[in-house]
Amino acid sequence: MFHPRKYLFRFLFLFSIAVILYATLYRETGQGDIQLQLFWTIKRAWREHSGNHWYLILGNIALFMPFGFFFTIILRKPDWKKAAIIGFVFSSVIEVTQVLTDRGLGELDDVLHNTWGSLMGYCAAVILGYLFGRHSNRYKGKVKGASLFFGITILAFAILIFYNQPDWNVRLRR
Repeated sequence: MFHPRKYLFRFLFLFSIAVILYATLYRETGQGDIQLQLFWTIKRAWREHSGNHWYLILGNIALFMPFGFFFTIILRKPDWKKAAIIGFVFSSVIEVTQVLTDRGLGELDDVLHNTWGSLMGYCAAVILGYLFGRHSNRYKGKVKGASLFFGITILAFAILIFYNQPDWNVRLRR
């Protein structure tokens, strides 16, 4: 039986892959270097009140959210571990490709943020699938954990970003 939604979601999943590849690999030249220090972008964003670094962190997360979202929807049995693993592997392949082709800086932080984005997409798919999906029982046992993960992530980033603004940040003098 022909199910147009199924093909639409598969197309959108492939489209999200194409967008990610275009955004990460289609550029003139990059550094072709590697940065293996974990959390360096968050540390720099925090220390320097760098809106640019927060933009890069949130951009990497947002870039992989549709990937995790549509991957979760096309699975018969959604699983956060599968969403995390596929996001991690795809992101790792991109980072290695950037280094080998001199298309960008291969960063461990990017792999972390992209995997986080894939998990956020998973959470959004579970929550929306439970609320509006035809097969809401597929998401029934997963919606509490997904909602908690999604909510804590949003709250944590809101606190980090707003507290890091110079007007909001209270520094202790030593």
